[in-house]
Amino acid sequence: MVDFGRMLQDRKEHSMSTVLVDVPDDIEEPVVPPGATAPLPAPDWQEIKDGLHSLARVFDAAIDKLPMLLEQHATQLQARLGATLASLPPEGAAALQHLCEALDTVVTSGVSVRGAPYVASMQARSPAGYGVTLTIERTEGAAFFAAIAGMEQWLQAQGYTPGP
Repeated sequence: MVDFGRMLQDRKEHSMSTVLVDVPDDIEEPVVPPGATAPLPAPDWQEIKDGLHSLARVFDAAIDKLPMLLEQHATQLQARLGATLASLPPEGAAALQHLCEALDTVVTSGVSVRGAPYVASMQARSPAGYGVTLTIERTEGAAFFAAIAGMEQWLQAQGYTPGP
């Protein structure tokens, strides 16, 4: 008859024995140059401040030139469109005339750019643990609130939890 308990005990005794191995210390210490551990010099705050002021002057000069450059390019575009208008047949000329008038209005009055007035972002965590951010944009209030409610219901039905 086989004594499994004794075999298991023998196996534990053999697996727990420690064998000493002589490992030579062949890794040399790195050479540290003199001064490498010295404290860093304090920054010259006046030099940094002067550099920032110089950069600000460059930006101010560029911003001052921007309206002139925009007007110059708009004028060039209007002149090219006028030349194209002169070379078109009469049926296309009326459409281009309206386009030139619209561009003239843009040059003189500027452009008003607007985005959707209703914007919301939701953060949720997926069942697998991934964070997601969903953004809803609508131009009408009723559609906006309906979209938010629908998104919240869908997230809950899919097992998402609120928060980052």
